[in-house]
Amino acid sequence: MWLKRLPAKETIVLAAAVSWSTSVWAQELALNPQPDNSPVYLHQIRGNIGLTTTGILSEIIRYFRIVDGVKVNRNPAISGTYLFQPTRRVAIGGTVAYQNFSVTYADPNDNNARRYGLSARRIYLGAVGLIYIVDKPRFRMYSGGRVGYSNWNIDSDVGFPSEIIDRVINFALGGAFAPQLIVLGGESYVTEHLGLQGEFSIGAPHLLSFGVCYRW
Repeated sequence: MWLKRLPAKETIVLAAAVSWSTSVWAQELALNPQPDNSPVYLHQIRGNIGLTTTGILSEIIRYFRIVDGVKVNRNPAISGTYLFQPTRRVAIGGTVAYQNFSVTYADPNDNNARRYGLSARRIYLGAVGLIYIVDKPRFRMYSGGRVGYSNWNIDSDVGFPSEIIDRVINFALGGAFAPQLIVLGGESYVTEHLGLQGEFSIGAPHLLSFGVCYRW
């Protein structure tokens, strides 16, 4: 065989060259991985709880006691989303969300004072579109947006019949066009199909949200 006829020095050099070439090829694959052949999951559902601008303002009022006698009860926005992914980088779908909170006031110097206030509920319906900027089998990042309809419903208690006031408030705040910019979101999968998800957005129905997602 021709390898046996090579002097020992040349044989060592040849072996070193092959070893070096193999190492360079392996590093090249690591730096420039081949296209991902993992499957594209067509469907995804999400369940989230979210922090809203209204929730942040109510928390500031409660924490700093800006107005004595004011009590704020608020729940996070709860949302559900369905996504259809026709390509690896693009997903479209819809979101439904619900939020409620209440604000009450009573004279802090009178233990028997009547408490006044209002309760508010919001329902959100919207379409969503996402573009994935990082697409790994177990980790993905995206940006996108929502275009939706947000509807507030207010019930007040001001010490006298307030149906007319409520109607005026609901007419002013009621249904409104509600666009949202999804600045950045991410999905981290703990199994093939089940993962954790979160996003930072500007606009209704939430500012920050966290939840679980399932793809198939």
